[in-house]
This record gives sequence, structure tokens and C-alpha cells, in this order.
Amino acid sequence: MNRTILLAAAMLVALAGNAAAATYYVDCDSAAASDSHTKEEAQNEATPWKTLWHAGWTDQTQPGDTVLVKGTNCPDPEDISPIWDHNQAAFLLQDGEAAGRKWTYFKAYPGHRPHIRFKPTKTGIHIQGSYIWIEGFEISPDNYNPGEISCCDGKGHSGFGIWITGGHHTVIRNCNVHHSPAAGIGGNWADYMTIENNTIWNNAWWSNCGSSGIHLIQPLASNIDFGATTVNGTNYRIVVANNRLYGNDNRVNTCQVDWPTDGNGIILDDFGWSQITDNHPDWMQPHKNVLYPHRTLIMNNLIYGNGGRGILAFISSHADILHNTVYNNLQNQSLREHCGALGDIACGGTDMRVFNNITSAQYKASLHLKNDLPFPGQSLPEKISYGNNLTYGGGIETDGGASDAGSNITQDPLLTAPSLLGDADFHLKKGSPAINKGSAANSVPKDFEGTSRPIGGLPDIGAYETNYAGGMCINPVIKLLLDGR
Repeated sequence: MNRTILLAAAMLVALAGNAAAATYYVDCDSAAASDSHTKEEAQNEATPWKTLWHAGWTDQTQPGDTVLVKGTNCPDPEDISPIWDHNQAAFLLQDGEAAGRKWTYFKAYPGHRPHIRFKPTKTGIHIQGSYIWIEGFEISPDNYNPGEISCCDGKGHSGFGIWITGGHHTVIRNCNVHHSPAAGIGGNWADYMTIENNTIWNNAWWSNCGSSGIHLIQPLASNIDFGATTVNGTNYRIVVANNRLYGNDNRVNTCQVDWPTDGNGIILDDFGWSQITDNHPDWMQPHKNVLYPHRTLIMNNLIYGNGGRGILAFISSHADILHNTVYNNLQNQSLREHCGALGDIACGGTDMRVFNNITSAQYKASLHLKNDLPFPGQSLPEKISYGNNLTYGGGIETDGGASDAGSNITQDPLLTAPSLLGDADFHLKKGSPAINKGSAANSVPKDFEGTSRPIGGLPDIGAYETNYAGGMCINPVIKLLLDGR
């Protein structure tokens, strides 16, 4: 079943045109593969390159090109040539903007799931360009229990699975990212990011940087007004959709404090740039206490069993958190004892919409909403608003004037087979109080599996739309017609 959301970004390929585009091959397992092959040779499946590291350099691939990758054991380049000085297994710098808004695609070869392995003190794939599309990879370090990885020693250790630094228009989809010592997928100082349909699990255990499953910090608005994702008439530059996140946790204390602070499923971290000090570089100073002005969409995610919050918006704004199923997070006892903003969904900021989510909390609040920003002398834009959420086990905590739109439910959501494991099933059972109880005005057209909403008169709360309408099972043929398939 198609789970892809409607990306305005995907339409850019047709607009750009790329008559000179080439397709290159990487096969990490093939004895015939070599990074000494020429560009012409690497366009033949029989003579592929050996590493994504080599294929990623701009003297090899250009905007408009596609790189198709095979291999169950794609090694860190240091294992092939120790003389290479690098901090990542692949470094992608293509500038599609300068080339006429052309995408560079790095994808799994059809039917394959290439496994990119990296040194735990480095990064799996580091993106520092524009119009770069990553799809279909498994990414993990070659030692998933390395002990503490420090970001406080000045040596530049990272431990990220996929990280975006600067640039704009990046798509990361259908990847399986796990056991990265720091964040699974994340980015800073970037714009137009789409992270969708990924499985992100057991990350952030061993870094004292305070990382999470998906960690987006201090986005930087570009002056390019092109390629936003439009959902129900609202334009979004950052989209986090249809991901499964579980088991992400901080197993060591965050740098300079004596307890873990994060291990969240998803965090929007300091979108107001409040943590900039006089010691930061000059280019950062004008951004201090200035909110990222564009909207972010977090929708249709399954988030469960993480050590920190399921979703945390920390000193952030202009975000819509819609139709997520968030189950039994805050598993880290030390974090619960020392940290604030404790809720399976926790928001500290302003101008956010929190609607149509299921939150089943084993610990603390289901929703913790604080309408506040620590910006001296600045008035707040629109408040946090929330409604049509189903909270079970933890209730709703608000502070600072969050606006209750009503229709929140406090009942057991009747999930099919919830657990903290990878195969947990969060579909709604027949008779669930979440069925047909969502807000149509704050909904999105498709669910986690690509099923059209609504099937009944109103959308269901949570990431899944069911085959039930008012307790009656919808005939499968009728369902196909409703989905337009």
C-alpha cells in the first residue's frame, strides 16, 4: 500500500529537466566493484563503484544524477583506505539550486536494502548540499555498543546516522536507521527537510550530546520560496511524516549535567535560536531569539517506548502535530526524575496545533503544553491550540494559556497489539472511542498506510484510519472506491 505523502518537492524533477543526467552503480559486496573505476565505467552495472563515499563526491555525481546502491556490508571508507581523513561514511555536497533545482538521488537498487556501516564516532551519511534525496538504506554503526561518545571533548565526535548541515531541500525516506550512538536522523541550520516512511530505533544511547530519534535543531530559513509541501492549503517547509520510532534513549548523562535530557522520538529543538551565546560565531548572532518563521508538520508517526518524550517541541513555534499515535514513552527513569516538560507529547513555545493524536502514557502526562517563549520583550504570536486528542493514562497539563478547542477524550483507545517492540500494532480495534472522533479541520488526507481519510463521517484519531464507520465494518470493495484505487 502506498505510504508516500504528496510531496511538492517530487514535482521539481519534471520542472528542472536533466537531459544530461546519468545513473551510476555502487555494489559494496561485488568483487568487480572498485572506486578506481571511471565515471563511464560506473554507469555499467558490471563495473560499479565500491563505496557511497566515492559516489557522493561532486567530481563524480552532479545534480540530476541517480546513484543506485547494492550491498549488505557497505563499509566505512576508513576500512578500505586508512589514509582518508573523514568524519562520515558518505558526504553529499551536490548543489541542485545552482544547477537549476535538479535533484541528486541516492537510492537502494530496486529490491535491495544496502547497509551503510560507519564508525560510531563519525556519521553515516552527512548531507551538506541542496536537492538531495536519500531512499532505501539501512544505516548503523559497526559497533553498536561503543561506550560513551563525547561531544564535550572538542574532537568533533558525532555518531549520527544521517545528518543534514545547512542547505535546503532534502528528502530522507524509507530508511532503517538504528543503534547510532547519537541521533538517528537530524539536522541543523537547514531548510525544506522531509523525513518520511523511515524506521528509527535504538538510537541516541551512547552520546552525551542529548540526542533523539529524529533531532531537528535551529533550522535556518532560506530566501528560496519554492518547493514547500502543501497539505490542506497549508505550506510546510519541514515535514516529519509516517515514521516508526521506538527504543531511542539516552543511556549516558548529557554533557555538563548529571542526568540524561533527551532520547525523544522526535524533537524540534530551539527553533527560536535561544541558546546562542556571545561565544558562538558572528553569523549566528543575528538569529538569536528569532523564531524560524515557516511551518513544520509532524503527522502520522508511530512513536513508542522511547526513553524521552514521544514528541518534544522545545522553544519552538509554527508547528502542527496531527494524527500521531504516541504510546508509553518516558521510559528513562533518571530523565523522569530530573527533567521538566514531561509528557508523551510536550510543547514549549507558541503557535502550534496539537490535534487528532492518541497519547497513551505509562508515566507522567499524556499532553504537556506550555504556551511560553523565553524571549525578553517579545510578544507571543498565536497560542498553542489543542483538541480532539485521545489521552489515556496521563491526562493533559497546560500552562501559560494554551487554548483548548474541546472534544478531547480520556479513554482506552483499544489498540490492536500495542507493545514496545518493532512489530507493535497500533491499528484501532472495532469499537475504539477514537473512531470518527477527529477534527476534520485539523486533519490530513492520508493515514500511516496511505489510506484516505475519512472513511466515516469524520477522521479517526491517531495515525491509522480504520475500516470501521460508527462501529460497522466497511466492505473492502467500498473501501477501495473510497480510497480512489
